[in-house]
Amino acid sequence: MLGFVMLSVLGLGFLLLPIFVRSLKQGAGVQPETSRSWYRSRLAELDDDAADQEVRDEIKAELGAVLLAETPAAQDTVQPISNDLDDEALGRKILSVASIGLIVMSTVVYSNLGDHRLPEIRGAEAVLELSADTQEAAILSWQERLKFWTADNPEDAKSWYLLGHSYLKLGTFDQAAESFANTNALVENDVSVKFYWLQSRYLVNKGVLDDTSKRLAEEILQVDPTNDSVLEILAIAAINDGDNTRAIKLLNQSLSGLRDSRRQAATIQAIDRLRDALTAQPEGITVQVSAKAQADTSATVFVVARPVGGGMPYAAVRRPAALLPFSVRIDDLVSMSDQRKLSSAEEFEIMVRLSVSGVAQAQEGDWVWRSQPFTGNKPSKEPIQAVLAPSADLN
Repeated sequence: MLGFVMLSVLGLGFLLLPIFVRSLKQGAGVQPETSRSWYRSRLAELDDDAADQEVRDEIKAELGAVLLAETPAAQDTVQPISNDLDDEALGRKILSVASIGLIVMSTVVYSNLGDHRLPEIRGAEAVLELSADTQEAAILSWQERLKFWTADNPEDAKSWYLLGHSYLKLGTFDQAAESFANTNALVENDVSVKFYWLQSRYLVNKGVLDDTSKRLAEEILQVDPTNDSVLEILAIAAINDGDNTRAIKLLNQSLSGLRDSRRQAATIQAIDRLRDALTAQPEGITVQVSAKAQADTSATVFVVARPVGGGMPYAAVRRPAALLPFSVRIDDLVSMSDQRKLSSAEEFEIMVRLSVSGVAQAQEGDWVWRSQPFTGNKPSKEPIQAVLAPSADLN
């Protein structure tokens, strides 16, 4: 905006400059003309005077000398001004055309690249930090500005995204879903946009996942397979559909992405309740995990069924070390995939690892326990005891 104003002022200055210069020149020519008028007036007065002819002739000569003394420059410059008149006129025309062109160009550029309303939404990112409980008026103010802006600028993905958050914060879920849908149409495979679109649709439909929502969830998990929020949404939908088996798998998978201890504990309790509600328990092994020494409560415990000696796991669960001692069930419900189920293994072992780093790969300082081999179709009927202790064994 400031650049447009400066260019316009500059062009207007160029346009007015020739007029100003011409006025000065015309003003400079007034003095000689005034002197000549005064001279003619004095001559007329002399003709009417009663003085004799000789006196009048002497006075006329003196007046003529005075007039010539006051206007020598005018006499000397009459011819050059006449010679340069055409060039000066041409210069004024060129300058006028250039100034008009500059104003037109600045107007066209601003109309294509600028928008006088842009300052109205500058700083709209504040919507992401505002609280709906204490700053509702500020959210509504930004919402109105963003709404008018996106109406005139429908290709502005960022503004659609911020508008969606303003609706989401204030509980207008249908309009939030529409705003995030518009954002998703303008950006390429942005997981955060897809998640907020899914969340809005989920809330609009009161916890029911339609086909579009399910597709969004699958697209998110393809990029972020441990997205705990999406996995929990899918698990709740599975519970509502009466599919407890799928819900257990999804909740167990969500534990990989959870870092909050309270949510971890709540998810584990939900898994246990869903298992208790199953009419038929799949074949598997119950592992009771404890520790000989005090473990780091921020560590993670992995319980894995794998080929004897190591290899790609058949099934795995993870639990926070703060829950020690605890019991877990290893079966097809916690298999790594439907193509690699525990029941399909001819032989396997149980490996329990306490990892301070929180990663499944072996690290220095891990506590490790391994079982004897089991056959896939005849797992142990009794719980097995896995007692962890500080060890340098990284197998």
